[in-house]
Amino acid sequence: MEICWRRATLCEGGCVLPVVESTLLAKILTCAIDNAVPLGTLLGVGVSLLVLREMQKQRRQAYRPHLFLQNQNFWLEKNSNGIPCFMKPLADENKRFYGPPYYLHLENIGAGAAHSVEVAWRYDADRIRKELVQLGSVTKRVENDYGIHFQYFFSLPEKVAYGFNIDDPPLEEQVVSYLKSGDSYQVLLPSTIKNYITFVPYLRLIEQGFPHSIEDRTERFSVDFTYSDISGKRHTEHLCIDTEVIAFGNEDHEGNYGIGSFSFGTSRLMGRIRAKRELERQRLVQAAEELRKRDTEKNP
Repeated sequence: MEICWRRATLCEGGCVLPVVESTLLAKILTCAIDNAVPLGTLLGVGVSLLVLREMQKQRRQAYRPHLFLQNQNFWLEKNSNGIPCFMKPLADENKRFYGPPYYLHLENIGAGAAHSVEVAWRYDADRIRKELVQLGSVTKRVENDYGIHFQYFFSLPEKVAYGFNIDDPPLEEQVVSYLKSGDSYQVLLPSTIKNYITFVPYLRLIEQGFPHSIEDRTERFSVDFTYSDISGKRHTEHLCIDTEVIAFGNEDHEGNYGIGSFSFGTSRLMGRIRAKRELERQRLVQAAEELRKRDTEKNP
């Protein structure tokens, strides 16, 4: 336990006595100095306090739940009218017209049970709408007809459209009342996030004239899970969502035009991942530059 020494005073014998903040340990030290308590006794009290504190910490961890989202892959597919609205957990072809809902797997990896689990999604809906409007102005495939509502034109020039919304983040809501240690629960991915992931990569393919492939990575989304442990104490897990999509100019044999993945982590963990990726990118750029110089030297 850190002690902050703020100033010192002189005792009658000329020794320096520190004045400490009013913490428990500071009070013990003050009492010991005032009453000339032997050093051995003082150290014994300090060790006992540390042991007690560690026992309390272990006891809290014994019933502390920890909620986490599993990393998972997904596939992107167009429906029978050529609308890029399918996001699915398996590569198998889907025969529906409307895109099915997509679920994330929430798991309690802690030792204790979680009660009254609430979820709150975080993203900037206005920024997403502006991005879609910009892509629509270039591709002529998307139009913001009013407010949150967009239309994707799957038949031109007739402008036959498929409508979808870019809603504001939903209000915090309870998704499960009880989740014991080791159990998992399927959490519905908001339609706005799903619509962004399905439509934006395909619109970028159109914008670039359907190249062999494009990569699209975004960290626009995050989610908070708030829950109670058995003592009633509330906890919050804030998870950043790293979304990576590779969209193809030509669909595969299952009709998929893209594949992607979700990675979840704390802000600190995702920062480390970004730093690692940047180092890898710099190494690749450096290696490519060295190869280019060698080729130039061989073939001036």
